[in-house]
Amino acid sequence: MKVGLAIVGAFITDESMIYRAMNSGDMNFSFDEHLILIDGCPPNKSEEDKGKYRKYVENLNIISSTDYELINFDTNIYFKSMIGLITNFLDIDYWLIIQDDVVLDDLNIEEILEDMIRLDANIISFPHKKIEKSTHWFNLIEDSECGKYQKCHGWSERTFLFRTESFKKLIKKEKGGKNVNNFIDTIYNKKMKTIKWKKSSEEDKMDYWENWKCYISKDILHKHLVGKRKN
Repeated sequence: MKVGLAIVGAFITDESMIYRAMNSGDMNFSFDEHLILIDGCPPNKSEEDKGKYRKYVENLNIISSTDYELINFDTNIYFKSMIGLITNFLDIDYWLIIQDDVVLDDLNIEEILEDMIRLDANIISFPHKKIEKSTHWFNLIEDSECGKYQKCHGWSERTFLFRTESFKKLIKKEKGGKNVNNFIDTIYNKKMKTIKWKKSSEEDKMDYWENWKCYISKDILHKHLVGKRKN
């Protein structure tokens, strides 16, 4: 089983945040891939900002050279496309994704992978707070067998662990509709806001869930540093 870690982000105002993200989670685990994915500079930026972007990438390249492979994109392709590329072109079974302005609690990757296999989960996301009742983003599903996790409709792409084979098929199939194709978690969220969803039976909703097999952690959380983007 191969497991990769990817820190995923874009041009950010507070450049220290990405280093905090890199030092969070489970740094004792022997990942098969360590990547930093930085989206391309937005095309409407001034020459001054483009220069700052190049300097940011140069600094990351120096810092990351021993531990991470830095991949920065020539064009602004957004989160979903960046994840799509690594799932299609790298031979990795599971990916841990940490957004560049997120600090993830300490966790044990080996234990969580065992849990994912036991639950037959495709996604386990680590929310910013304990989710004790349904919200507009997480619609909880009762299941007494989940233990440390909560089965739910919806998930957060800020930091999550996913099974590659299922996930790459899913994001290729699920287009998400107008204005949400840049991101992944918005697909499920937009679905839950539709009138059709609200009128659907629980059985139909669970049929949809079977495609995603989303869980959230009850104990492992993240802190969102709320990085301001230079776009």
